[in-house]
Amino acid sequence: MVSEQGLKDKRKYAVVLTFVAAAVLTPPYPVSQIGLAVPTLLLYELSIYATRLIERKRAEQEAEAA
Repeated sequence: MVSEQGLKDKRKYAVVLTFVAAAVLTPPYPVSQIGLAVPTLLLYELSIYATRLIERKRAEQEAEAA
């Protein structure tokens, strides 16, 4: 579905989209906008890390099967 490289390539768009969504969904206070955006970005980075782990494990299993 997605790859680590694909997520990394789209990172700049994810940052912009996250802050735009935070601006729309929260009151017009910068602290609340950042309070919503930062955890969302952390989850995005966590998804990149998780994808890396899954891809490595899949590559190891394919190498063992060959």
